[in-house]
Amino acid sequence: MLVVFLVLAGIYYFARSDFTGGTREKPKIAVAEVEGVIENFEPAHRVSTIAKDNSVTAAVIEIDSPGGYVSPSFQLESAISTLSENELTVGVLGQLGASGAYLAASAVDNLYVHHDSLVGSLGVIAIWVSLEEYYENKGIEHYVFQTGPHKDLFAPWRGPTENEKRMIQNKIYEIQNRMLNTVSQNRSIPENNLHTLKVVKGEVVRGFQAVPMDLADGIVNTYEEAIRKAAEEAGLEDGEYKVVSAENIAVS
Repeated sequence: MLVVFLVLAGIYYFARSDFTGGTREKPKIAVAEVEGVIENFEPAHRVSTIAKDNSVTAAVIEIDSPGGYVSPSFQLESAISTLSENELTVGVLGQLGASGAYLAASAVDNLYVHHDSLVGSLGVIAIWVSLEEYYENKGIEHYVFQTGPHKDLFAPWRGPTENEKRMIQNKIYEIQNRMLNTVSQNRSIPENNLHTLKVVKGEVVRGFQAVPMDLADGIVNTYEEAIRKAAEEAGLEDGEYKVVSAENIAVS
């Protein structure tokens, strides 16, 4: 009986081992957090590191953000989209998932919200603050040397010309159209239908309202519930996986 036990134990250990002699590692669910304004490429880099760990079976992207700058937001969307091609991705929006943050979140395979998450505001804003009158009243003189008439766009020492107002507004619409086209493809919402939603006008809706609009796939009460859903969708049962932070994934 002792011999049988040892043989069985040996077989069990071998079955759990890889061919390098170590115990096989449990599959991982990686969690990447995106909080606050998306103002640089760090969130995209954090998501991209997940793809470099072959033991990751699924990824959960936790987002609580009002959006951010155009280029970093699109870069984050691209990173999540690339990750989704190879791994199951689940997104969950916290208190706020708006504008560029929602754009990025739309790239996950399944997107969840809290009941009262604020979702949407699929628009673009540019602000030009002119201190021209203040400069004049204070007698502040300025001298500008530039290579073209628009090189000092958004400069505080002057306001925009009528031509510049039209030019900036057109650029804003171009960026919004790209945003809506991307969301439309990611969420499989016909673009004509998307344009009818009030979130396109800069408004937000609550999480439970976003689901019937197809802006989200369901409601969760906690981030932990989103992780459990990721495990279920990946075919993993409790105890069969471990949760790791994307920040702790070693990149060689």
